[in-house]
Amino acid sequence: MKEISDRVGVMRRGKLMGIHETASVTAEQLGIDAGDTAYPYIVISNGRVLEANLKHIGRDLNWLNKQLESHGAKNAAEVFLMTADQTDHVYLARKEEKHEA
Repeated sequence: MKEISDRVGVMRRGKLMGIHETASVTAEQLGIDAGDTAYPYIVISNGRVLEANLKHIGRDLNWLNKQLESHGAKNAAEVFLMTADQTDHVYLARKEEKHEA
């Protein structure tokens, strides 16, 4: 029985002396610059600062407050989700404003 998974793989096929070989495709062969990738950590979740994750990326509350200001947020309570990594790639999604009907 073969196991089914949600993983996708890309393989290249080559021919060497009449024998077919299969090998994984590299990022370079696909024209992708893998670079130095860093794992993003959630630093704000639904307005709550996750200080342990800030420490994982080597940042503190001063850095966080500067990032919030640069993204137009007054404080963490205005943020639904913020992720960051060691290379300072930041993603910020603000909470939606509630409108009274």
